[in-house]
Amino acid sequence: MKRFQIFLAAFVMGMTLVACGDDDETLSTAYQDPTNNFIPNPSASDETSVLRRQFKEKYDSYLLFTDTLQHYQVGIDINGDPRYFTELVNILYSVGQTAPIVDRQTYTYFTSFDEQKAVVEYMEQYILNHITGKLRPFSWFLAKTIENRTNTGSTTRPYAIAGQRTIIVSLGQALRLTESGKRTLATRILSTIIGQLAANNSDAFDEFYAVSGSLYGQAMSVPEGKNRNQFLAENGFVSPATYLPNIYYPSQRDDLSAYSLIAISYTDEKIAKDYGQYPLVMKKVEIVKRVLTALGYVF
Repeated sequence: MKRFQIFLAAFVMGMTLVACGDDDETLSTAYQDPTNNFIPNPSASDETSVLRRQFKEKYDSYLLFTDTLQHYQVGIDINGDPRYFTELVNILYSVGQTAPIVDRQTYTYFTSFDEQKAVVEYMEQYILNHITGKLRPFSWFLAKTIENRTNTGSTTRPYAIAGQRTIIVSLGQALRLTESGKRTLATRILSTIIGQLAANNSDAFDEFYAVSGSLYGQAMSVPEGKNRNQFLAENGFVSPATYLPNIYYPSQRDDLSAYSLIAISYTDEKIAKDYGQYPLVMKKVEIVKRVLTALGYVF
């Protein structure tokens, strides 16, 4: 009996050492720098890798065709199956983020080089020539489709989503549109992303915010007999608040987004026709155009 107890103790100790050895091996696996995964290995010679490197050199932004940044084996689990580390693009990633992210995005991809080359050419002709300087994102992810599902269960299919680390553009339809359709799509894509790009540089818009500074987010009382949108325009706003629009003035973010949309999608003639009688609106349009130009937007 004593011999059996000695054997059992030795067996348990041996298994403990093996387990510790396995843990040490797994924990010692060095995780790669995520930044390196935005660009292919310098020695990769396939057409897609060459295209992505050329894009980075030309536009100073990384180019992605998939949302998988890292996927590699880090160890073996208790059943002997491989364990993997996978990092995906998180468009809602935010520096200093504390609130949980509940929206979820799924994508389809351009897998053939001919398609990848074609959508890059589309971007060069219709999108990238407008976004330079400080407005350039860290990376572009060119997806075939984007599907966004919110925490309420609703689904949207946006033209683009702009985050702090990546701008994702949905370009599946770009390959089959007419010239007129391609231009229309470009306007929608630019309109979608420019508000976020402006918000990322919000400090540059202090002069813009000062025009309506005391009203942002405040309770609004529309005089009897006056149209709400007319009342807003008289006070320097071109769009109602996204939250309780009949009760509050827009937030700074909503206001800048609305003006950015008008600045890049309306002609000067249309702006004058729609808002020429509202001095505060015309002043804010002028400021937005001037600041966007200084940041690198090419009208």
